[in-house]
Parts: sequence; structure tokens; C-alpha cells
Amino acid sequence: MARGMKCRANTLPVLILAGLALSGCASDSARYPSLAIRDVEKASEERVHGTLQPAGAQTPTSPPISASTDLASRLQQLDSDARAAHNDFLAMAPSAKIRAEAARGAAPGSDSWFAALLALAELDSLHGRLMTALSDLDALHVEAELDGAGRPEVSSTQNAIETLAAEESGTITSLAAQLRVR
Repeated sequence: MARGMKCRANTLPVLILAGLALSGCASDSARYPSLAIRDVEKASEERVHGTLQPAGAQTPTSPPISASTDLASRLQQLDSDARAAHNDFLAMAPSAKIRAEAARGAAPGSDSWFAALLALAELDSLHGRLMTALSDLDALHVEAELDGAGRPEVSSTQNAIETLAAEESGTITSLAAQLRVR
């Protein structure tokens, strides 16, 4: 008899917890968003389509579409901005190199060290102008990949500006290495 009572005593807390948990499911559903598929999700599901094809059965890609005049003028402007920033960088670089050489071995916080650090910051600011143009080119590259228009032109301009950016990064890294605390 005691054994039967013990079994019921153990199941009572379980039944109470189960009842409380299930009562949460019966709460006011107006407070919560519906989990039904929304119209936007249906529309995007209908747009997504495609088939897997073996590598040999792929359709040939169409030749790249040339850039529109709007894209061409935008590319020309970005190229011009980047090259102007690079020319400013090149004009400032010799002065920054002289200051970095003068600060070689100087104590951090000394006048020569601070002057070199300031010149390096100015170079970094000019590098930022070039990187802004490169960032805009990256956005145009994504658009060109999606639209298929102007891919070669965008890639060509982007590659040229990336070369300038790499050159500037190398200069900044070299000068920064001279100012490191040992």
C-alpha cells in the first residue's frame, strides 16, 4: 500500500509541471507573430529556381556587356579620385620617410618620434582617401557581377587602384616598422 502511494506522490509534481507547460501553449496568440509563411517569403521562394547540371552540360556564358556611359563616367571619376589621392600620398611620402629616419632609435614620445608619427598619420589619411575610392569600386564590382554589365571595365579599374593601394600600404608598413618600440 505504501508503494502505491509513493508512486502517485512522484507523479503528482510531474503532472503539475506538464499542466503548467501546456497552459503556456494556450496563451493569447495575438501577442506573438504568426509562424505562417509570409507573402514576401512566398514571393522569394517562387523567384528562387535553378537546376544542377553536370560540369560538361553548362550553358556557355555570354560575353561581358560593356559599361554604360553612366558607369563609365563613374569609373572615370573613381579612378581620378584615387589617382589624385595617390599623387598626394606620393608627394607627402618623402617628407614622412625623412621624419621616420630622423626618429629611428629615438625614444617614444620624443619630438622626432612624434613628428614621424604625425607624418605617418597624414600618409594614412591620404591612403584612406584611396581606400574610399576602392571601396566604391568594390560596390560597383558587385553590381557588375549581378547585372553582367561592365564587368571588364570595373575589374580593370579596380585592379589598377588595388595596385596603388598595395604600394601605399607597403610604404606605411615600412615607416611604421621604424617607429616601433623595441
